[in-house]
Amino acid sequence: MSIQSHTAALFERILRRMQPTEDIDLAAWADKYRRLPAESSAEPGKWKTSRTPYLRKPMMCLTEPEVREVIMMTSVQVGKSELLLNAMGYYAHIEPSAILLTQPTVLTGKDFSKERIAPTIRDTPVLRPIIGGEKSRDAKNTVQKKFFPGGYIAIVGANSPVGLASRPIRVLLCDEIDRWPESAKKEGDPLSIVEKRTSTYPYTKKMVKVSTPTNDGESRIQHEFRRGSMERWKLPCPGCGEYQELLWANIRFDHIRDEGTGALKKDGDVLCECPSCGELNDELTWKRGDGEWFADAENDTVKSFHLSALVSPWMSWREIVKEFLSSKGDRELMKVWTNTVLGETWCEAGETVEWPMLLDRRIKYNALVPENVLVITAGVDVQHDRLELEIVGWCENKVSYGIEYKVIIGNTTSPETWERLDQHLRKQYNQTSGHVLPIACTCIDSGDGARATEVYEFCKDKELRNVYAVKGRGGAGMSIIHTYSRTKKVKNVLVIVAVDTAKDVLFTRLNEADEKKAGYCYFPAEDDFERGYTEKYFEGLTAETKVTKMVKGRPITEWKPKTGVRNEPLDCRVYNIAAIEILNPNFEELKKRKGMKAPKKKRRRGTISKGISVD
Repeated sequence: MSIQSHTAALFERILRRMQPTEDIDLAAWADKYRRLPAESSAEPGKWKTSRTPYLRKPMMCLTEPEVREVIMMTSVQVGKSELLLNAMGYYAHIEPSAILLTQPTVLTGKDFSKERIAPTIRDTPVLRPIIGGEKSRDAKNTVQKKFFPGGYIAIVGANSPVGLASRPIRVLLCDEIDRWPESAKKEGDPLSIVEKRTSTYPYTKKMVKVSTPTNDGESRIQHEFRRGSMERWKLPCPGCGEYQELLWANIRFDHIRDEGTGALKKDGDVLCECPSCGELNDELTWKRGDGEWFADAENDTVKSFHLSALVSPWMSWREIVKEFLSSKGDRELMKVWTNTVLGETWCEAGETVEWPMLLDRRIKYNALVPENVLVITAGVDVQHDRLELEIVGWCENKVSYGIEYKVIIGNTTSPETWERLDQHLRKQYNQTSGHVLPIACTCIDSGDGARATEVYEFCKDKELRNVYAVKGRGGAGMSIIHTYSRTKKVKNVLVIVAVDTAKDVLFTRLNEADEKKAGYCYFPAEDDFERGYTEKYFEGLTAETKVTKMVKGRPITEWKPKTGVRNEPLDCRVYNIAAIEILNPNFEELKKRKGMKAPKKKRRRGTISKGISVD
């Protein structure tokens, strides 16, 4: 670029800064200037707040002088990411400021920058000239940082202390805060860290926090929502005119369900009942009304809002009902549906289990392995002087059967002890139909490091048999299988297991009293093949309880051991849960294959669909 061009560009920036600031709020700015890119929008083109009228007030609040925070606890498909992008554009164009956008991780931040921010800048005419892209000649602009006259946008991950702790920020945009780590390495709560960066602007700072929620009592966005005005979007009833929040409890669809399959018929509307007058109306009729926000608390500086997908223009009630019907009966799927569709926290059933109640779960299998078991896994806990091992059988809907619980006494630095374990893991289990099931996946705890090398060496040459070293990690909001990696020295696969999540799943299943529900746990009778399921086993299986404590003003839940009780049976079952998650088997396909191979004499005894025998 020539000296003349540099000079012209400099004067252009100076003249732009000298122009009076346009008196416009965020919602009006978005309607006037924002353009939605085709690659990331279902409805590309000019932004219209009228398409999502519930976003008007949150956007307007963000540009009101007295409001410091706008918080949105929502489902998916309601436009919360667009709210962040609108705020970014407004504070780059109208009130140039230092802006920090924080995503759950550095990687998700980079993806958001490439997939959402860059196209928004490119397609919004007022932003394109003032914010250079990373491919422009301005070398200062990168995927994670973009400059404009009077400010910049920094995109960081909540898992990066360096990205969180530097420079004062006036505008803080926090996305999916329930997916943030509990601690940014050793620096502490990442939300507290980024909030401190706005302290330089006590009277003009703006913070936006949005997320779908997770577990009740430990959800960040739930905690933040309760700090604010707690506003809910309501629509007037088409019949009586009373304003009502669209709630799942009032949705009616049984009248259009097929009596045979339970699925929705092709014809017929999903309806919503008004709790005031009882009148039923369809989705379009309800959504024609002019909605309003109703606050449960007075708060002039912190405005918080809740939205579910029932108000979304992009997710129909019929789609929501279909998702519900496909998730019903599966605890994990129902949790996802509750969080992402209703925008509500998930309440775990039961904080603990008293072991005597599990004795009623013990039944006679009349075989080493029940006939409906399709997959077998193993979980191993490692101590200095012994290995404890549980074998678990799984069938559809992750219903489980305890098969064996063994204790291998021996120094765990001795190859002989590990050889005895290997003999158990090579064992194959016969069913009365003639089917033979090997152990399909094994998870062995590598512990606190005292026996890690022995575990790694044992697992390294057995990965083709799906024998893996695992290490537990505490904390909420993670998938059971958190990450995979390879160890530096031995180079074996190491699986990081979110043990708190797995324990949540297990105790929910142990609390389930209905044998027909997904995840129900069966155990063998005490005198059935001497399998090891004694009272001591059940005491160890329930050796921990879930407690809630306050950390820096935020509730944190964790699992704590009960006094004087060994928890190896609990750990072994957790590793079995990890093993079945690693396998992620197609139970329907396994049932088909088993049905095709089953001996004819077994079929004559009576079968139900897909080859499961009935005794």
